[in-house]
Amino acid sequence: MLKDRQRAGKAKPRRRLLKVALITFGVLVFSLVGAFAVAWVLTPIPGSTQPQATAQGSVIYYRDGKTVLARQGVNRKRVPLEQVPQHVRNAVIAAENRSFYQDQGISLTGTARAMWSTLTGQQLQGGSTITQQMVRNYYSGLSQERSIVRKLKEIMISLKVDQSKSKDWVLEQYLNTIYFGRNADGIQAAADAYFRKDVSKLTVAEGAYLAAVIQQPSRFADPGGADLDAARSRWRSVVDGMWQTGALTAEQAAATTFPELKRPRPTFAPKGQEGYMLDQVTAELRRRGYTDETVNQGGLKIVSTFDKDLMAAAERAVTSVLPESTPKQVRTGLAAVDPETGEVVAFYGGRDWRKQPYDNAFGAKVQAGSTFKAYTLAAALDNGFGLDTRVDGNSPLRITTDGKGIPNSGGYSYGQINLVKATQSSVNTAFVDLGRKVGLDKVVEAAEKAGIPAGQLAPHSAAAT
Repeated sequence: MLKDRQRAGKAKPRRRLLKVALITFGVLVFSLVGAFAVAWVLTPIPGSTQPQATAQGSVIYYRDGKTVLARQGVNRKRVPLEQVPQHVRNAVIAAENRSFYQDQGISLTGTARAMWSTLTGQQLQGGSTITQQMVRNYYSGLSQERSIVRKLKEIMISLKVDQSKSKDWVLEQYLNTIYFGRNADGIQAAADAYFRKDVSKLTVAEGAYLAAVIQQPSRFADPGGADLDAARSRWRSVVDGMWQTGALTAEQAAATTFPELKRPRPTFAPKGQEGYMLDQVTAELRRRGYTDETVNQGGLKIVSTFDKDLMAAAERAVTSVLPESTPKQVRTGLAAVDPETGEVVAFYGGRDWRKQPYDNAFGAKVQAGSTFKAYTLAAALDNGFGLDTRVDGNSPLRITTDGKGIPNSGGYSYGQINLVKATQSSVNTAFVDLGRKVGLDKVVEAAEKAGIPAGQLAPHSAAAT
């Protein structure tokens, strides 16, 4: 009896301790559930995306709208998921998140590992799902900082996205957002950067390589030596992963060989006349209200008025007549305008934009001089004057009372001459006389029709020689 009472006395503290432990555990669970509920309510899916996540660079074309002059801004071209072959999608899933179509948008083990490494100050570990990576790179308000708060926010949003969006939608945003190295954002730009082809044409081996690159884009962008060995190993693990997930048969995986990578494209650096053309395109876009941000991130197709062949012809026209001994201080410019539209189809801005950014064709602010003789002649012909019209070619020609008069080159007098002779010899006084006969307003009208902006013209411009 005494022993039974002693055992009962000892059992009571144990039961009290167990009761306290259960209550404490219940309070802890309730607190965690409550904290999760509060975090769930206070963490909505962001209503906007990061600018860089959806930004697409613009392409500037020559006059034909097909030949590329330059690419500006972010190297990304968004594509719908349907355009990405299934084997490429399978490769990415095998490499990054094999349970993608089964999970709830997060990996508990991977997240716990990442949070532990953050708490202990270690290198942040991987383990994020495709949904988590997409959320981190796609939505605004989520930085790349390593903090518990940021990680919890990422988890909440990932769970909500998984509930509200389809898996295919998530995968499409991910493939268009992720960075692949070689300055390529998104799967389409990556297909071009590594294999010079559209994403729809990628083979199994090529798709597996792009999936492998995601892990270490800088290291695998142009691998050599030990990096190439590591790239091959990572690529093989992706192919094996595709076999393990059922995307490939064992025979298909074994027969897949490492793809041939194309050499990286050289970084675009304007040279020769290219820099001058880009300067003019940029200036025109700004005049039309396009900001640099719009051009670099808006995915615009910009067609210039410049003809590639005529640009080359303009350069030859200048360089072929300049003596080799011409001092570098001598500046030469040329511009060719389509008289029907006023568009500049070709020009020569200088020897090389890299060495001489100043544009002689567009930037040189000098008097029109003898250029206006052509407009004066055109105005005369349009208004009924014939080539046999006689004009005064004597020098000097006094048209004001200042007594100086307008001279010809070398002071030479030609007498009364027709328009053919006046044009052949570029006789200053003859064209001044012709301008007075035709009417300077008619000369201005002819120049404007030829493409000179009206704001740059004044009634007395035709008198300049």
